[in-house]
Amino acid sequence: MTLPLKIKLVLLGKNFNDFNLEKIRDHKSGIFTIISVEEIRENDIKTEEDGLQYSVDKLKKKIAEDVGFDIVFAVTRSMIEDNYYGHRLGKKSCIISYFDIKEDILKDGNTIENFILRNLYAVSTLYVKSNGSLLPGDWSYLHQDTRGCLFDYNVLKTDIIYSLHKPRLCNECVASMNASTIPHDYNTMLNRELSGIRRPLYYSVRRFFISHPIWSLTIASVFSLLINLLASLVYDFLKHTYHFFP
Repeated sequence: MTLPLKIKLVLLGKNFNDFNLEKIRDHKSGIFTIISVEEIRENDIKTEEDGLQYSVDKLKKKIAEDVGFDIVFAVTRSMIEDNYYGHRLGKKSCIISYFDIKEDILKDGNTIENFILRNLYAVSTLYVKSNGSLLPGDWSYLHQDTRGCLFDYNVLKTDIIYSLHKPRLCNECVASMNASTIPHDYNTMLNRELSGIRRPLYYSVRRFFISHPIWSLTIASVFSLLINLLASLVYDFLKHTYHFFP
């Protein structure tokens, strides 16, 4: 199998102003590269009333596999069957949705870009592990408990937030990958690239201060003392050198 995988990105719906498409399209990776972006503009589906959701059968007709690409990867804001956040549609096609979890993602300090990239890595890794298919015969690689791993089952789809900041493969999944026919440096490359998916710095600092109030108070006090000391030194310097003050 040749890396990077060739990805066709499909946007199903309209008004995709929740994320920066360029950040996704231009993401640098040795595992996948987005070759093409296609838009299927339709009204968003926002309710379960009268079955108003994208069924898997309907999605299979809209998101067709393309022989020019390894994977056709679709993103939508609308509800998809059973209100999951993702479905595999065929051996080489899938869709993810951030319907009903957008606020949880943002409230945790993460971004929709991280949600999309994390799932691109999960889908690509499954494809590589399963010798070029997103429909493996063995589903035991998924685990029910939430570990912050790419292959968390996420029974509660809001649990996806635990694998959006520096996602990883857990030890069990690393062992499973090593036992399969993957490129020899795949896990090393994957870990390196996953470590770059993280919350914006502001939210990381904010979470640290909230989680460690004593450290936060200590840092704030030391910083305040340093500012006062610096101000005093500047005052003395200007006073004695340039006589700016009486």
